[in-house]
Amino acid sequence: MNWEALGAVGETLGAIFIVITLIYLARQVSYAKRSMNWQYHENVNALFNQSYNAVASSTDLARAVHKAEAGQELAPEEYIQVRSHVTTLLNGFEELFVHSGELSEIISKEEIEPMIVAYLNTGEYRRIWDDVKGGLNPRFVSWVDTSLQNQH
Repeated sequence: MNWEALGAVGETLGAIFIVITLIYLARQVSYAKRSMNWQYHENVNALFNQSYNAVASSTDLARAVHKAEAGQELAPEEYIQVRSHVTTLLNGFEELFVHSGELSEIISKEEIEPMIVAYLNTGEYRRIWDDVKGGLNPRFVSWVDTSLQNQH
């Protein structure tokens, strides 16, 4: 075998190894993205759980949330408590909305929509939505407002 033939074999083997390496890297990137999406989903779940635990562990907040859900008038301090609780949950919904394309194998916008609509059609939550939506992602706000309008 001459040097040219050895060079050709070396180039062929090098090309094969490059293809194998690229396939390996593509699979690793895919796995890392999937892992990050699951971690992200877990973080949003932790946010929801934290908000619900705050209600469960505070009699005053639980009472205020109950009044809000029943559509009863809230005292100013109760309104602030409930608004904070609702804003935390809306932040979680917003994150799910914003990343729903990336999280499509976990949850979709179509799955999020009825949860938000039902939630915001409860008691005082629509008023709170109107008060806090200015601080949320404009695309999310537009999507939620459209979803709420379509329910009527």
